[in-house]
Amino acid sequence: MNKMKKYCLPSMVPALIISLIVVAFGAGMVGVIFFGDEDNSSLPAKLFGIVFCLGLLAFSIGVFKGLYGKYFDMFKKRYDYFALMGLSGQLMQDFERGVRWFNNKLIVGEQFMFGHKNGMIVMYNEINMLYRHEHRTDYTSGGRPTFRYDIKINANGKEYVLCSLPKELVMSGDWVQFCSFLSLKNPNILVSRIIQQTRSVVDDTGGDD
Repeated sequence: MNKMKKYCLPSMVPALIISLIVVAFGAGMVGVIFFGDEDNSSLPAKLFGIVFCLGLLAFSIGVFKGLYGKYFDMFKKRYDYFALMGLSGQLMQDFERGVRWFNNKLIVGEQFMFGHKNGMIVMYNEINMLYRHEHRTDYTSGGRPTFRYDIKINANGKEYVLCSLPKELVMSGDWVQFCSFLSLKNPNILVSRIIQQTRSVVDDTGGDD
């Protein structure tokens, strides 16, 4: 179980460090407001400090959730679902004996697939559609755009990231072989040949000079 969790989940350390930095900043602000200059010890200042700190705490929780918690919740939900069906034994067997595709980014077993660092476990018969996805991020400063490539699935009308890959693997012969293998496991899966694309813009120009 621990090996599976380590494979399927991202490291908790970066999320924890960033969250603790935010909390420490908030604690510092509390110290300044409550124990600093007398001018800052008025009731409005203290109320503002409390609201500010609560906002930072909520922000730190959101950061932790976004970097780690959502993947943990997905993993736990999927594992508990299959355990309730009495498939935990097959789940562990597939993880231990499964074939590792795309430079270990995906483990493929007899009934299950395990996505690396995305918290995703899925059975073949749950998948309706599978496709590659490219997300491009542009920057207002004129910096070079960045790209993220994922293998995504559609299951029961919902979209999930199965695993993330570098571009060279998305375009490699492994993709063709994987699709052929998948069609044997579930001929009803619709595999899209087109790489679906999305785009976002990040404003990183900063303030006025």
